[in-house]
Amino acid sequence: MTAQIIAHRGASGYRPEHTQAAYELAFRQGVDAVEPDLVLSRDGVVVIRHEHELSRTTDVAARPEFAARRRTGFGDEGPVVGWFTEDFDWEELATLRAREPHPELRPLSAVRDGDGGILRFSDVLSLLGTEQAVSAAGAPTRLVAELKSAAGFAESGLDLPSAVRRDLERAGWAPDDPRLVIESFEADALHALDGWGTRVLLVEEAHWPLEGLAAADPFDGLSCETERILTDPDIAHRLHERGKLAYAYTLRAENAWLPEAYRSAGAPSDFGRWRPWFERVIAAGFDAVFADQPDLALEAVRGRA
Repeated sequence: MTAQIIAHRGASGYRPEHTQAAYELAFRQGVDAVEPDLVLSRDGVVVIRHEHELSRTTDVAARPEFAARRRTGFGDEGPVVGWFTEDFDWEELATLRAREPHPELRPLSAVRDGDGGILRFSDVLSLLGTEQAVSAAGAPTRLVAELKSAAGFAESGLDLPSAVRRDLERAGWAPDDPRLVIESFEADALHALDGWGTRVLLVEEAHWPLEGLAAADPFDGLSCETERILTDPDIAHRLHERGKLAYAYTLRAENAWLPEAYRSAGAPSDFGRWRPWFERVIAAGFDAVFADQPDLALEAVRGRA
């Protein structure tokens, strides 16, 4: 079995994440799938951002007309101060320009700050309907859609799973479309989309569930951090024994994100010994692996073919 390569937020190692440029580059590189993160605007539009706080990935902090909307909101690890998608209508969000969230590590991506705006889920679905959305193997590019903070949006009266289902239906996607994967760290969000695509539960290393792999039993698969193979090299095999898919996130070539044994002597922004690490992860037997530099991950796959 050869792992499929998922472009993590598009080809986010080279272009500001979740921009049209990032997705189009991923298509040109021949990825098997692309991964948009899904949040909500105040008027219920499904927006593509990794988190609902906007200051790291857009120019919102430099926009005086939005200064009064800075507040404390919910974050993955506690309260966060910033600007949040649920405080803006889509018409307002569409005026923002995207930025590289890690300019110190990805200066070549940061030079493209402001070149593009942010996208809606419907925009990515449209891109997936174009001729360029074909993998290197000639198959239609798949969609791995991650629902973010659905419980937090629900507290604001916003229903993320229903909005995602609405957009899929409007774009003509059927629940059994083989291109469709739905993922989330929140089991309730996956349950809300029961019957839609392949459903994969994401698990963070720091919050590995006490029940272990059984957490995946209600779903089609589980996605763990790539570093889990350092302490649990057979995790993909054990998931397969349970009849589940095994996904892993995220391959990144920069020293800052590589396991210590695979870093070079260069700066945190320099590419380290990415090839042996990428090949080790791919050799672990995962069905799919996320990558910020999809071209390098595809190169590692070809090297093991």
